[in-house]
This record gives sequence, C-alpha cells and structure tokens, in this order.
Amino acid sequence: MAVFLMDNSVVQRLDRAPEVRGAVLELSGRGDLLATSDVSVLEAGYSARSAVDHMLIVADLSESFVRLPLNEDVGTVALALQAGLFATGRGRAVGAPDLLYAATAIVHRAVVIHYDADFELLAGVDDRLQQRWIVPPGSVD
Repeated sequence: MAVFLMDNSVVQRLDRAPEVRGAVLELSGRGDLLATSDVSVLEAGYSARSAVDHMLIVADLSESFVRLPLNEDVGTVALALQAGLFATGRGRAVGAPDLLYAATAIVHRAVVIHYDADFELLAGVDDRLQQRWIVPPGSVD
C-alpha cells in the first residue's frame, strides 16, 4: 500500500476535472492511502468565501484524507531542497508551498501526486522525492 500526498493542483481539480477525480478514486480503490498536508488544508482554506465555507472546506479535507503533518524534519528538508535549487541556478523556480509538499512527502515516505512541473524539477534535486502526475501534463486545464 502506497501513500499519495495530494498537491493543491490535485485538490483544486477534484471537483472540476473528472479525469483528476477518476484518477484519485482509482488510487483509493486500489487500497492506497490518500493524504493531505497542513499546506494542502491552508491552501484550500485560502479559497474560502466565508467563515462557514472555510469551516466546511477544512472539515471535508480533514475527514476525507489522512493528514501528513509538518514538523521540524519537513522544514529541514524543505530548506535543503531550496538550497539544492540555488546550487543548480534555479533557486526561485519553486515556491515555498511546493517545497513544503515535497519535503512532507520525503519525510513521510509518500508519493506526491500533482499537476505541476515543479515536482519534476524537485525530484531532480533530491532523488528521495517520489512524484507522479495525476493525469498527463496538458490533459486538463
């Protein structure tokens, strides 16, 4: 059984891209664990339109998926990933949320599922990062 950490690029497409929802359901149907992180919940919560909407979004994610927490190790790995990007001349290529997703996946030995090329770039910096496009790039908006 694998653990798949859903990047915000997947979470935000669950309700609007049937291909993404189908791919996520397929993983779940195989018995794999689907996870979010504190970053996922914060990013999804940011899209809320009201306090009630925020409460519903946070509750839905918290009840539907395993949560992989941020911790000191995640912070250490995220900083190392960023340093690795700078060492290759691409220091500003990946923002803080994706660094935290990648570090969370590494620390918790999960596979990041995404619709975001940043994770391929990060996998080139640290071969411990397991990442996978949820659907082929360019197949959904």
